[in-house]
Amino acid sequence: MSNRLLVRLDAHLFSAGVPAPVPVTLAADQILCEPGQRLEHVYFPGGAIIGLVYDLADGNSCEIAMIGHYGVLGLQDMLGEGPRQHTAVVQHGGLAWRMPRQHLLAVFDRDSQVRNLLLKFSGALINQICMTSVCHSHHTLEQQLARLILTLYFSTPDPALQMTQERLSRLLGVRREGVTLAALRLSQRGLIRYQRGLLEVVDCPGLVASACECVQVMRHAYAWLSRPDQC
Repeated sequence: MSNRLLVRLDAHLFSAGVPAPVPVTLAADQILCEPGQRLEHVYFPGGAIIGLVYDLADGNSCEIAMIGHYGVLGLQDMLGEGPRQHTAVVQHGGLAWRMPRQHLLAVFDRDSQVRNLLLKFSGALINQICMTSVCHSHHTLEQQLARLILTLYFSTPDPALQMTQERLSRLLGVRREGVTLAALRLSQRGLIRYQRGLLEVVDCPGLVASACECVQVMRHAYAWLSRPDQC
């Protein structure tokens, strides 16, 4: 299990003499950073999935983006942007690699290839954030759920996800009952298997066809880091 971006960066980090990232296990619902805080470490998920979630004043929340085994959490802090306005929370527990952001920043400043890779990922993440906003505004709940499930599926090599309907509803910013019905329809069509909080994609091409065009936008943005075995 590995992080595809870290694999691309590894030789540059080694030649720069910075300490190797440390493997850590992230637990589901673990909060890595809250609004107004700054991360002192960057995280490269392996099996874990980290969600960027915006919390509203009324207690509701909504997904902004997901970071999985093709990306890194912490570029905003590393590049000196202002305090974050969202929460970084683990949506699916698993392995990640952690390193002090100053170590990565030092290599970023002097290695153009590292800089280009990280800026390319940053651009892909911005595209995902924009796509997610459009999806929440213009597509049906069933399309949104299919898109979210595929985002999670593409974000980890784990074949099954521990994902409750409560967590899915929080990410989509909708009532749990709506997610229950949408998940049931996808399950009845043989696209997913979902029981007791365990979510599996059964028919990936079919689920892609049932989702909105946002899925293809996301896949295109991350194509340079995608798994060759994915549908």
